[in-house]
Amino acid sequence: MQPVSQGFTLLEVLVVAALVSVLTLLSLPGFSAFSERNARTAAINHLYSTLAFARQLAISEQTSVSVCATNQSRNVCLNGWHGDILVIMGDQHRSVEQDDIVRIVPALPSTRIRYTREAHRKAVKFNPLGFSKGYNGRFHICPTGAETGSTLVLSQYGRLRLDDQAHDCL
Repeated sequence: MQPVSQGFTLLEVLVVAALVSVLTLLSLPGFSAFSERNARTAAINHLYSTLAFARQLAISEQTSVSVCATNQSRNVCLNGWHGDILVIMGDQHRSVEQDDIVRIVPALPSTRIRYTREAHRKAVKFNPLGFSKGYNGRFHICPTGAETGSTLVLSQYGRLRLDDQAHDCL
């Protein structure tokens, strides 16, 4: 009568460990691409929901609503979109009163956002009909370290859409 085996041999354990390590190394590039896509999608949804909220607020309250990036003290709008984002009642984006702030949306630390509409324009403004002034604006969204990013297009009618073409972030 032969003894019953109670475990694995050293050779079997080493073969399984080698297979697991090879599979892990093969999956790492796919995982980094997945995390980059996930960061880009999160940034798009973050900005999209903020702008859609501001547009809906302007329509429902029948007043102007502005959206802009702000400094740490949250008292002025900035040209760049790298800080926290404010949703403000009215059109007072040069000097922001705390009572006018409807929502403060924290900045995403691993994302760069660039707005290309007019260089002097600090805020996106929605009128009581939900329209944004001027021509189509584009938000270029790039996760840190990504080669390609996405573009969110804001029409003069206040509607948002995701551009089909990826843009270069480098």
